[in-house]
Amino acid sequence: ALLVCGLAFALGTGIDLEKWPATTASSQLVQINLILGLSNLLPALPLDGGRILRAVLAIRRGEMTGTIMAARIS
Repeated sequence: ALLVCGLAFALGTGIDLEKWPATTASSQLVQINLILGLSNLLPALPLDGGRILRAVLAIRRGEMTGTIMAARIS
């Protein structure tokens, strides 16, 4: 989602506003994908942020304890 956000932003900034009517669609695509990408990084276990949290806790506390702690946090 963050990659699509960056691509849409790059596409939107390279377009002349007077000649291209779809710039509002490009800006909406940037906003939607930015929200999706950032919400995916929340530390809730099914999301990527939860998996990152679980991996960091597993390195420090062990796999089982890290998983339990990540589940409690999320």
